[in-house]
Amino acid sequence: MTFLRYIASPYTTIRKRKPSYLIIKVTNQDQSLKLCIGSVRLMFWLAITLLITTYLFFGKFILGLILMLLLLTLLSYLAYIIQT
Repeated sequence: MTFLRYIASPYTTIRKRKPSYLIIKVTNQDQSLKLCIGSVRLMFWLAITLLITTYLFFGKFILGLILMLLLLTLLSYLAYIIQT
């Protein structure tokens, strides 16, 4: 549940009290890491939204999974191009 709240809120910080989670300190000089974390959250919510909408409108869960995988592949490729 904490993991989902971390993804859902763009301003959530991970505390040092929980050593099981990865502690990421983002400084002003490291804007690419912040952009990467934001794009991962965006990809996650786009994939979930695409899966739910295809299931609701078309009634096909497999079609939503295929479209979700295609979308994630495309977005991760674009993120790789932007990073390099």
